[in-house]
Amino acid sequence: MSIRFVTILSISRIRESTDVRRSVAALAVLCSVSGCFSEQAIRLQSGDLVSVPVESDSQSVRQWLVNTHQRLQPLLPASDRPALLTEDLVDPQGRPIDVFDTFKEDPASLHQLVGNFHGLLHSAQGIGQVNANHEPPPTWPGFGAVRIGVDENVTLAGRLGFAVTDGVPHDADCIVILPGLFGDNSILRTRDLADALRQSGFHVLALELRGHGQTEEDHPDVYYTFGTLETGDLMAVSEWLEAQPSIRRTGLFGVCWGANLGMLAAWYDGPSVTPASPMR
Repeated sequence: MSIRFVTILSISRIRESTDVRRSVAALAVLCSVSGCFSEQAIRLQSGDLVSVPVESDSQSVRQWLVNTHQRLQPLLPASDRPALLTEDLVDPQGRPIDVFDTFKEDPASLHQLVGNFHGLLHSAQGIGQVNANHEPPPTWPGFGAVRIGVDENVTLAGRLGFAVTDGVPHDADCIVILPGLFGDNSILRTRDLADALRQSGFHVLALELRGHGQTEEDHPDVYYTFGTLETGDLMAVSEWLEAQPSIRRTGLFGVCWGANLGMLAAWYDGPSVTPASPMR
């Protein structure tokens, strides 16, 4: 009730004040005090999981995304600006569309509270303000800290959790979670996603890349290369994981820039995959 009161009061002041900037600043301070810009943890429950199977081995990723989007659409909030799929990014003549115009967003105001309030709000709730480079985040139940060597001088830090049956890790695939740009394992959404996947029967590795989290603390002079070296690092991580007794194959889940790195790694690894070899 207090949060609602503060927000409504601030909006009314904006309407009455001639100094909009001062009122907006007051709104930001009040919202910060009330906690609406604090990081939020929303743990996934078993009923939140929706399985979307691959219809056939010949189905392309693009077609799978189309089918998945159609299947999950009823679960999303109603919107007059739906998500764009790959084929939606070009017009009938094959020319790229203006994404900002499609979503009615002004790129010049994305950093402003009035111009992009919900975007800034949800970004703050998704990543928080904690930086775990110098001190590791609190422990995660079911996960342990690991260091994985990717070349002679570099080890990547991560948290590895095994899915278990009667207290013993069972054979399963392992999903590697890649952070957003310069993210680390202090982010609550990473912890919650990792735990949900582990509870669903997957082994999970939350990885901190070069220049990220505890990896940066271990190697302060080793820099992130935006995929140049990290692609090879992920191949080494995959080999390390698949050498563990209970891990069958590895897969990637990337957030923000980590998704780009995941696609780059999949492309790099693709030519080496044959019907007789494990998919990574």
